[in-house]
Amino acid sequence: MSLQIIKTFHYLKEQTIFHRLDPRTKGIMLVIYATIIFILDDLTLLLILTGLLIIALFLTKFAVHIWEGVKAMWFIYLLIFGINWYVTNLNYSLILILRFFNFMAIFGVFFRSTQPEDLSQSLIQLHVPNNFAFALSLAFRFIPTMAQETERVMEAQKSRGHQFNSGGLFQKARNFFPLLIPLIMNSVRRAFHVAEALETRGFGVLKRPTFYHELKWKKEDWIVVLSLLLLSSSVIALKICEKQQILTLPWQ
Repeated sequence: MSLQIIKTFHYLKEQTIFHRLDPRTKGIMLVIYATIIFILDDLTLLLILTGLLIIALFLTKFAVHIWEGVKAMWFIYLLIFGINWYVTNLNYSLILILRFFNFMAIFGVFFRSTQPEDLSQSLIQLHVPNNFAFALSLAFRFIPTMAQETERVMEAQKSRGHQFNSGGLFQKARNFFPLLIPLIMNSVRRAFHVAEALETRGFGVLKRPTFYHELKWKKEDWIVVLSLLLLSSSVIALKICEKQQILTLPWQ
């Protein structure tokens, strides 16, 4: 399950509108959309917004990949729904499920459509320290590598007759030690190799490194940002009018 979730946030090389957007634009999109999802507490509006997001995912070929991550977390969705239905009511449970799905989908789109190198460059252009920006991009770059290596080690241990899911809770935890030790050792070894490679290439000599491909805002970036600002302003205005009882939604 966890490996499939990790793959949901793995960069996917495609030619979609999300891939053509500047990483800073996608970062703004992520923040604004997450804010809208957090503000909205009307089930009908959330359903409409979720429907529009699903249509966008299908049009940009992301639907299958996001759905794989959603299926991998079915237990979390069931847990959120069950606890909140028991504590509050059905309406609030569905709202939380939709919020969680939207958060997962928008974060999945961001990481699926953003190369680690572009993420690092966008952070540096926002005056984030070079070391921090590179460390963050390197961490995201190694996520799929770690997932693939975990699968290989698990298959190797299973071929030797090792069972990961046998026994009780504590026994299952102990069963994962043969998986953790090789992963930790390989991670340390890889970290030394990366450090040596960075040192031989003079990493850190320049305070502001140059890039082969410079990121620049394009017309579609401005269109997306302005559209999201308009949408967020409309949602905020709607909530203010609803709170002051100036406006009542037709289905309420």
